[in-house]
Amino acid sequence: MPNSIYHLAYFFDYHAGGCLWPANDAAREKFGSGPVDTDARLGLPEPLLRRIQELDARFPDSLNWDDPGGPSPWTTAEWDRFKKQVDALYEDILVALGPAFKVTHEHDFYPAQNLQCSEIDYDPDQVSLLEQYKQIGVVVDTVILQLQTITIDRYEMSKAAALSGMQVFADRYVLDFQKHHPGKDIADYFSIQIDPDTEPSGTLITFEEFLGPGFDIAADRLRLFSYNPESRILLHPVHEGFVKALLEPPHLIGYPGDPADPEYLYRLTKDLTQILRDYLRVFLHLENLRETDHLVIYQWSDDWSNYFESGQEWWGTFFWTVYDTQRQTIAVIGASATD
Repeated sequence: MPNSIYHLAYFFDYHAGGCLWPANDAAREKFGSGPVDTDARLGLPEPLLRRIQELDARFPDSLNWDDPGGPSPWTTAEWDRFKKQVDALYEDILVALGPAFKVTHEHDFYPAQNLQCSEIDYDPDQVSLLEQYKQIGVVVDTVILQLQTITIDRYEMSKAAALSGMQVFADRYVLDFQKHHPGKDIADYFSIQIDPDTEPSGTLITFEEFLGPGFDIAADRLRLFSYNPESRILLHPVHEGFVKALLEPPHLIGYPGDPADPEYLYRLTKDLTQILRDYLRVFLHLENLRETDHLVIYQWSDDWSNYFESGQEWWGTFFWTVYDTQRQTIAVIGASATD
């Protein structure tokens, strides 16, 4: 084996086909996205692979597929027996892989009440892009959370991330207020609050639904605007989805020119498409918009924080969580604004 230490995360997922997932750049570059249990370069012996297959096949039975948010059909004794087998398998995998691999046991059988996560340290490309967006009037807020523990209930995990992300938005707002209004008490002004009596309600959506009608994945084309050559008017038919939230803020992204000129629409569409692709590449690590099966996306209600009040006036409110099962991160994305 090479000198690089390959970091793998160990946990079972529903119908995943394995339990070992690359968890650092070296492992992802060497083995791909995972699961990688059967990769011959790992050299796991057949008896271990059979045990992995048996537990992987049994794990989906722990979920009530008619009511995923409800109680598990397994008894406490069944969970305890499964946990002992998973723990024993983990110890044997450590021995089989040897010192070239770091394997972290992340199968959380009894999810914690509070999500254990922290905001990432944003890299220079991410920082630069956020600053660029601020300059051109983008109103989308983004926070990326790195998970320290993984729970088997993705809905509850994503809901906890939505609350954590909103708290980050609130903290940022306070810091920005103090920067621009030194000496003033924010208590006398607006601040972002989370309603303790109302929980976010989420709906699982596809990546295509997340983007919304403003982008056609099959045609690989932005469809946020249309042009009426008879009236020479630029139309704005899209009112939902991330593409709308990112690219059509209350004060429109644009540049000098005549909107009545058909060439203006062409140039504007080209520029906005690049802005969209940059966001998806830099924050969600997406190069190919057809390869998104590793993302678990929820769209959330807008009645649990005063963050949404300005957008409820007319422009719109948006809030999503995007769980990256490969990197074990959750992107919290929100937008709510008025003129």
